[in-house]
Amino acid sequence: VKLGLSIQWALLAGLITSCLGLVLWRSSRKIFFDKICIAQNDPKLQVEGVVNVGATVKSSKSMLVCWDPTYLSRLWCVLEVAAFLKTHENAAELIIRPTSWGPLAIVLFSTFWAWSGVSQWTASLVLGYVDMEQVGPITVALIYAAVNAVNHMLFMPWIAHFWRSHLRDLEQACTQLSDFRFDRDVSCYCCAIGHVNPVTGKAMICDHATIRECLHIWFGSTAEFEQVIRDRVAPTFKRSFRKHPLPYKWILGATVPTLWISMCNAMQAAHDGSEFLAM
Repeated sequence: VKLGLSIQWALLAGLITSCLGLVLWRSSRKIFFDKICIAQNDPKLQVEGVVNVGATVKSSKSMLVCWDPTYLSRLWCVLEVAAFLKTHENAAELIIRPTSWGPLAIVLFSTFWAWSGVSQWTASLVLGYVDMEQVGPITVALIYAAVNAVNHMLFMPWIAHFWRSHLRDLEQACTQLSDFRFDRDVSCYCCAIGHVNPVTGKAMICDHATIRECLHIWFGSTAEFEQVIRDRVAPTFKRSFRKHPLPYKWILGATVPTLWISMCNAMQAAHDGSEFLAM
């Protein structure tokens, strides 16, 4: 059974709608995003914003960490995590989301669209040369299975490559959190340039020393802060992602193309009065 023109338009509409939903959908939750909410061009307002980060963190219900392998090496990121842990007893409110989730979800979404489209087109092309009344439903099912098997071999290595990369990132995150050391892992811009302003040539106050003092005030010592990271944050992260490396809702959204193709098949079968065979 070849795809009718209406089904082709339905597939195109589904592709456009799902792509727009993926790109344009946004959460209604209010967030404080330091890079946007803190003035970047006015030094005075910028200082005031940085000074009040602690108050903002304290007033927040949760903290979303967009984690990548460099996150725990950035001094101000560590400060924000420390401030949140100091003001919130429940470490589960510190939500860690690897940045690899985004590319992985897009790859899955795009691949499933390509996979479903190619499978549907190939099966329709092959079945166009087959007398459906003579071969019977079992032969048709075998044709669909053969087409899907070929497409599995074409598309699965691509998905597996990104999935393995994502799992390596998660494993690296677990290792970093379980073995976090402030003095060893954290660096800052002022230390990298030798505490000399490259524009004015004047000496700069070391952010590392300032934040170390904050950690001493909040936790008693940097060692105590490190212990909090290892004892409260690392276990929460491991429990969340070793069981579900990618959230179910994300996987469901990425596999929408398969559902859409099946719906198109069902509608065409109902219209033609033929048996429905989902891809």
